[in-house]
Amino acid sequence: MKFKILVIVLNIVLITFFLSIFILPFLLDNIDIKSFFSRYWFFAPLFLALCIGVNVVYVRNKGIITHAEDGDWVALCHSLESEVFDKQHTRFKNLKLLADVQLLLSDFSGLSRLETFVRSHCHEAIPKLATRFAGGKLLSGQYQELHSFTSNLVKSGKKDDFWLLFYVPFSLQMLKEYTKASDGFSDLLSYGRERIGYLISAMSGYFYYEVLKNKASVSAEKLVEQGKQFRESIKKTYSLSAWNAYCAKQKEEMYILVFKKVIDDTSAWLFS
Repeated sequence: MKFKILVIVLNIVLITFFLSIFILPFLLDNIDIKSFFSRYWFFAPLFLALCIGVNVVYVRNKGIITHAEDGDWVALCHSLESEVFDKQHTRFKNLKLLADVQLLLSDFSGLSRLETFVRSHCHEAIPKLATRFAGGKLLSGQYQELHSFTSNLVKSGKKDDFWLLFYVPFSLQMLKEYTKASDGFSDLLSYGRERIGYLISAMSGYFYYEVLKNKASVSAEKLVEQGKQFRESIKKTYSLSAWNAYCAKQKEEMYILVFKKVIDDTSAWLFS
């Protein structure tokens, strides 16, 4: 349903509810109207403020909402860039949505501009947007910059974002530093899938047990056995259809969708 229609319906509901409350005393007997209004007068400014607030939010964001509903991502990107760069409205929701749209459009120069802007105007948002900036560096082939960006954030204490932790060995793998990448994926697996999530765990296992199996520090026989046990443990939790549904849900986030091929390859390996 169009957001405009929702706003209209909400206005009608608010106005109807407001009128019902204040007309009701005139329709009922045995009600002291003066006493009623002295006790419930505060409902009037409350309803008025709520109604004004809803409409102000809609009017201020009308362009962005319209472009999003129409699926006009280029126009949406332009509107958000105007909000962020020209008007310098640095609310996180604007920054996040702009980064997602830029990723969707493969606008890597725009993402770079946004990163520079955020560092200058609201640097505290960098860790929250890091996976989106990292996704842009990955898709644009800036693997060395990707490694420097993610590893520096991890070293600075950003160790609770496991997608960032995944990016560190993944970027090393893309830089063909395979032994270091293998060690990094092994370290990530040591956190346990309950902590880092099944998808990150599965992708790390795919690289460690399959893609980089010749670079592991354990014997080939032991690695094969560990890999088999790893796959079976995940399949005890997820059937193929349940796993596909889980991955589809994860890929609704743009910063995860950038790993679509890796996720598909991981799924094929798990259930082969």
